[in-house]
Amino acid sequence: MVKYNKKEKLCKKKRKDKVKPDFSKWMKKVDRRVFKKLNMHLSDLPDEDFWTNWNNGMEYKIMANNIVEDQNDFVEFLLE
Repeated sequence: MVKYNKKEKLCKKKRKDKVKPDFSKWMKKVDRRVFKKLNMHLSDLPDEDFWTNWNNGMEYKIMANNIVEDQNDFVEFLLE
């Protein structure tokens, strides 16, 4: 008879890798976050390389923050 030992229990843990969200969902999240901070949609701002950043695994929050920072820098430049 085999004794069951909890400490020696072998279990296969399912690896839960972060799945990259689909591009359109990612863009909507970026747009919402930018709109909350600038009251402007992405379509009203200069173009960015969204697809490359999404494909490289950049989180939508970081992308949105980069856009907001770029716009703030631009406004400061104009006011100088």
